[in-house]
Amino acid sequence: MSVRLDTHHHLAQRMSIIGTLSMVTLLLPSASPVAAVVATKATPTLTATASGPITLGGTISDTAHLSGGYGTLTGTVSFQVFAPADTSCSTPLTPAAADATVSGTVYGQDSFNRTVSNGWGTADAGGAWIATGLEAPGAFAVDPSNLGSQSTATSGDTAVAGLGASTYSDLDTKVRVKFDQASLAGGENRARILVRTDVASDIRQFDYEFALSAPDGKASLEAYIAKRESGIDSALAANTGTGLHQDITKFFWIRGQIVGTNPVTLRVKVWEDGTVEPATWSATATDNSPAAPLQAAGYIDLSSYGNSNLPLTVHFGDFQAVSYANGAGNYTSGTFTPSTTGTYRWRAFYSGDLNNEAASTACGVAGQSSVVNPPEPPVARIAALPTWRASRFIPLAWGATSGGAAVTTYDVRYQRAPWNGRFGAFVLWRSATTATSATATGRPGSTYCFSVRARDALGQVSAWTRATCTAIPLDDRSLARVGSWAARTGSAYYLSTFVRSYTRGAKLVRTGVVARGIAIVATTCRGCGSVRVYWGSTLLRSISLNSTTTVNRKLIYVTAFSTARTGTLSIRVTSTSRRVMIDGLAIRRN
Repeated sequence: MSVRLDTHHHLAQRMSIIGTLSMVTLLLPSASPVAAVVATKATPTLTATASGPITLGGTISDTAHLSGGYGTLTGTVSFQVFAPADTSCSTPLTPAAADATVSGTVYGQDSFNRTVSNGWGTADAGGAWIATGLEAPGAFAVDPSNLGSQSTATSGDTAVAGLGASTYSDLDTKVRVKFDQASLAGGENRARILVRTDVASDIRQFDYEFALSAPDGKASLEAYIAKRESGIDSALAANTGTGLHQDITKFFWIRGQIVGTNPVTLRVKVWEDGTVEPATWSATATDNSPAAPLQAAGYIDLSSYGNSNLPLTVHFGDFQAVSYANGAGNYTSGTFTPSTTGTYRWRAFYSGDLNNEAASTACGVAGQSSVVNPPEPPVARIAALPTWRASRFIPLAWGATSGGAAVTTYDVRYQRAPWNGRFGAFVLWRSATTATSATATGRPGSTYCFSVRARDALGQVSAWTRATCTAIPLDDRSLARVGSWAARTGSAYYLSTFVRSYTRGAKLVRTGVVARGIAIVATTCRGCGSVRVYWGSTLLRSISLNSTTTVNRKLIYVTAFSTARTGTLSIRVTSTSRRVMIDGLAIRRN
C-alpha cells in the first residue's frame, strides 16, 4: 500500500505545482526496440603554466588548468617534460613528473553493458544493485540493447534499484533515461534519481528526488525536485517549461546535485540526449532545517513508476554518481630537477573519463616552457694585506660566498714588481686548492699583489678578486753606505742584519729606485738619533728615532707619490753621537 500511496501523492504533488490539467491530443510514434546509445563525450579545456625561470640546481614544475567538459571531471592529469634540445617534444625525460588525480571521486557508475535477468546485477562501480518493488525482481533486467530496464504493469507500482554498499552525502549524479510509453490523460510516468535515502529499497522513509516527469496527457516533459520525510512526499521545486517533449524514441538526461546539511542545496537539470547540456539548472531548491536523516549520508537509488498507458518500461543508461567536487581546477605536477641549463618544454595531458574526451597541451605552446639559467657563480674574497711588511713571509687568507652551488676550490695568483722595475705578469701560485689560507715567501725589495678566484660544484668560476698588495723591504745591505757605518747582525732585525752610525752626515744611498710609496725600516729607542730622507735633493721627511721603549724592525712611513717616480733615495743622519740603526728600505711600486 505504501507504494501505491507514493504514486498518488506524486500526482497530488504535481497538480499542486502546475495547477489544473488541460487535455491535449498527443501524436505518438509507435514504440521501437531500444538501441544502445553511446553518449557523445565533451572535450574539456586544458591549458598549463610552467614554472621558471630558475637557476640550475633548483626544480621546475608545471600547473595544468582544467575546465569545461561535461559534469564532474574524474580522470587523471599527467605531465611530461622535455630536454632543451628536444624542440619537438619527442622523448620525455625521466623520471617523469608526478601525475595529479582530479578531485572527483566515483561513488557509482554503470554503463549496463551486460546481460542480467530478474535484477540488475553489479554496477561497474559502487557494488551490487538491490532490486525492490511490488513487481521485483522480474520487473528488472539488463542487456546491452535495452540497458538497465524497470517495468511496471500495475498502476502506481514503484520500482527501485539501490546501491546498498555505501552511503554518500554531497554528490553530483546523472543518468540517461527513456520511456517506452507516453503518458495519457489522467496519469503520470516518472523516472528519478533518489539520494540520501535511508534504505536502498522502495520502503524508504527519507530521501531527496531528482525526477523527469511525463505528465498526464501533455506533450511536454517536466523537471522536479522533491523530498520524502517520514514517508510523506513534498515538492521542493519544479520546471514545467523545460522545452522537452515526450518521445518514446529518445533518451533524456537527468542530472542532480546535492550539497550541505542545514540548509541542503539541490539542483536538477534535464535535456535531450545528443544535445549540449544546458548551462543553467532546470530547477533549484534549498531545504532549510530538514530532518536529521536528510542531513546525513544515504544511499543512491534509480527509480521509476507509472500509472498511465501501462505496461511501462523505463530504460536507464550511463549512470554516474561522483563526489560533489568539480574536477575543474588547477593541478600541479611533481617537481623535476634539470641537469643542464636551457629551455625545458612541458606537456600536460588529461586522461578523459566516462563523459569527457582526453585533452592535452601542444609542444612549445606559450607558457609551457621553464627556462633554466646558469646559477650565480661564487664571489671570491681575500683578506687585505698591510701596505708594507718587515718580513719576507706573507700570510694570506681567502674565501668565497657561494652562488648556486657549494664552493669547492680556489686559484691564487700574484703579480710582482721589483724595487727598480715594473710589474710582471700574474703567476698562478695555487691552483684548485681547497685551502683557504697559506703563507707566501717573497723577495726583498719587491711589491706583491695577490688575487683569488673561487670555483663551485657546478664548475662555475668567480671573477678574480681585486688585488691586495704589500711591499717587502730591501735589506740594509742593498744600500750604499757613505760615511761611518757599522754593519751588524742579530735575530731581532729584518733579515738578521742592520747598519749603525753615530756620525752626523753619514748616509745610505739607493739609486735607480722606481717608487710610489716609501718607508724605512729602523730601530727606535730611548736616546736614539734622527735622520732625514731625501729624493734626490728634495727632503721628503725628517724622522726622530727616539722612543721610550726599544722597537726593532719598525716600519716608518716616509711619503707617497701620485704616480711612480724614478730617482735616487738617500737616508742621512742628522743627529750627533746618537745611535741610528737602519734595517731596510721599503719601496712600494703601486
